[in-house]
Amino acid sequence: MAFGSTKKCKNCGKWSHWNQQVNDTCEFCGHLLDEKAFLAQAKSEAEANEKKPNQLNMELIKIYPTDSLFVKMGKRVVQAVQISFIAIISFILWFLTMLAG
Repeated sequence: MAFGSTKKCKNCGKWSHWNQQVNDTCEFCGHLLDEKAFLAQAKSEAEANEKKPNQLNMELIKIYPTDSLFVKMGKRVVQAVQISFIAIISFILWFLTMLAG
């Protein structure tokens, strides 16, 4: 006879089946059974995403709907230059990586 884990919901006070996962929810009210662990995991994932040093984070110039037509055209040219720059740098890095073996 196999016994399953259960955990008491802090929201409604009823016992629910628990697979010991951070995203398990109460069968009755849908509240997270282990909210602290879920928030801790989300925080650690967010910190891990911020700490990617090998990633090139270059934002394109923003074009706002309130910009005039002349400004929008100028910003599109700047975006094209930015994209071209990123493409050239990416190609050079790829080529050097392939050359190194």
